Amino acid sequence: GKAVLSWTPNKEADISHYVIYEKKFIGAEKIAESKTASYSDGSLAPGKDRNYVVSAVDKTGLESDVSAELKVIAK
Repeated sequence: GKAVLSWTPNKEADISHYVIYEKKFIGAEKIAESKTASYSDGSLAPGKDRNYVVSAVDKTGLESDVSAELKVIAK
């Protein structure tokens, strides 16, 4: 029931944080922010799946395109 995501940190020197989104059928919903290149989601119900995408935000608030989609299935 827990997903632990990690990714290669953005190489830009001015990255402030990362935004984690749950990818939905239509669009994506922001679920968290992280100052580091990792995120732990303990809200997965067994047998359910969740699709995540991540973006990087710089110190001026400029947000990158989202990452490739990652699908996690809870056991």
